[in-house]
Order: sequence, then C-alpha cells, then structure tokens
Amino acid sequence: MPVVHECPKGRAGPLNENESLSRELRLMLGKAREDISLASKIVDGGPYRVASSRAYYAAFYAMQAALLSMNITRSKHSGVISAFNLQFVKPGVFPPHFGALVSDLFRYRNIADYEFEHRIGEAEARSLIHAAEEIVAAITDYLVSKGLIDSSEDEGREH
Repeated sequence: MPVVHECPKGRAGPLNENESLSRELRLMLGKAREDISLASKIVDGGPYRVASSRAYYAAFYAMQAALLSMNITRSKHSGVISAFNLQFVKPGVFPPHFGALVSDLFRYRNIADYEFEHRIGEAEARSLIHAAEEIVAAITDYLVSKGLIDSSEDEGREH
C-alpha cells in the first residue's frame, strides 16, 4: 500500500510516496544551501568557528538526503557519515576525496562546537565552506540525475 501524506497548500490531492520523497529531498537540500549561504556570510566577519559548523551541517543535510534517496536513515552523525561513505564514496558514486572532505568537516565541527583551546582561522573556515559547497552540489546533481528532484525546482534556495 503506498504511503500518502497530507496535501500541501494549493494542491488538489494528497502526495504519493515519490512526491513525498522528492519534497523531503528538496527541503533537505534547501536547508543545506541555506547553511552554506549563512556560513559564507559569517566567514566575512567571523566567528570562524560558527561558519565552520554551518559548513559541516550543510554537507550533513545533503548526505542525509542522499541516504534518504536509498531509503536509508541514521540517527547519529557518525552513522550518517559511515553510511554515506559505504553507499556512495566506496562504490565510486562520488569521488574518493569526498571521504576526506567529510572527515575534515566533521572534525572541525567538533572543534568548533566542543573545544575551547583550538581556534579555527579564516582560511580553514573558507576551505570548509568550499568543501561543503562541492558536496552539496554533487549530491544535488546526483539526485537530479536519478530523477528524484527536478533541476528547475529551487524550493529553499536563497536568491
């Protein structure tokens, strides 16, 4: 039996399972793009640790979207990262350096949010934002290529 969700505003009938998945993916990617935009604004004046943390979360939301496209969900950050590497990086869907990018983003997010002695500099923060942009763009392109989202849709995009 197909999963049916409530009808969004302005729609005549309920969403089917594919439409619901597509909508959820677009919302997740919209949140990822929003965090990249926020990180880019923050990095211009600091604090760099906050920009670094937002860059990580942008990549994290995109990885969650990629996993959801395969009906995989994980509740912990380490679980999302591990599953993403296993399902997408190891088989070559995304380039091998994505594993290192994700690892760096996660490590710096932990420094930003939980450590008090280590300072994140502007160059590090900008590098992390660039890494998040690369990951979010690649995952978006992947989901478009799979027909799960439409490339012309920009729900959640900043203008």
